[in-house]
Amino acid sequence: MRPEYLLHTSDYTKFLKMFPKEENMKPKVVDRVYPYIAMESWLTIFYQVLRIYYLNRITPKNFKALPGLPPVEATVDPLMTKSNIYSVAETILLKWMSYHVSLMNPTIAHQLTNFDADLQDSTVFACLIKSHYGETNNLKQFRMIATNQEQLMNNAKMIIKAVEEIGIQTHILPQDIAEPSARELMLFCIQLYQSLPHYVPKASIEFPAVLGDLVTKNIELSNPSKNPISYWVKLIGSGDFSIEQEQVRIEPGQSVAFPVRFQSRISTLVKGKVIFTNKKEGNI
Repeated sequence: MRPEYLLHTSDYTKFLKMFPKEENMKPKVVDRVYPYIAMESWLTIFYQVLRIYYLNRITPKNFKALPGLPPVEATVDPLMTKSNIYSVAETILLKWMSYHVSLMNPTIAHQLTNFDADLQDSTVFACLIKSHYGETNNLKQFRMIATNQEQLMNNAKMIIKAVEEIGIQTHILPQDIAEPSARELMLFCIQLYQSLPHYVPKASIEFPAVLGDLVTKNIELSNPSKNPISYWVKLIGSGDFSIEQEQVRIEPGQSVAFPVRFQSRISTLVKGKVIFTNKKEGNI
């Protein structure tokens, strides 16, 4: 990329007049071709800024403390620091995704090596969602083996809908996955890396009861910030659990007891999960 490619078309035309030997492009060619060159150059600049200030938030330290990973897996292997293709942050992303794919498919060893071809069929994203969140309505028809472009696109559409279903907002479109660009998909992987671990349960609450009992327990939510916080509340799992409201607001410096009810109807163990999603930013 050359610095003059960041100029506006009119300024670039003036540049060519001042330095005619720099480029051998006629005015009509400049008008037709240069806007695409400039756009790609600016995208490259923005991408490098994101690599420096966004990708580099992924470090061995926060990888070690990431929810959903056993300590033996949350390490940076020596080979991960010696790659001449990927940075340490990128190899951490690949290892994190590989672990959850293997967790969901324990009979198949799966080692990811890139951010385009290995992600094209969307199975990696489906495994990440299932491993952190559980089953979603939009992944019930997901194909673990996609053999043609139509199936690839259908899988990608289901991933985007599933991500929206669990409360994550993304700029990624289905075609960005089915027709992969490593640059775009790496940004999507970073977003999932920063979002999905928050779906790992923070605590477990037991509802001991005899058959027919109605038991209510409270989840205490605190807001230590100076601004009010509002959450969407979603209950998934057994229908024996219920909540009274689907949103909650916590004033600055205050705490709220959020009640969850359990109606014992059968004698076997049942499970549920309560998810609090920030109404403003889509974070957990």
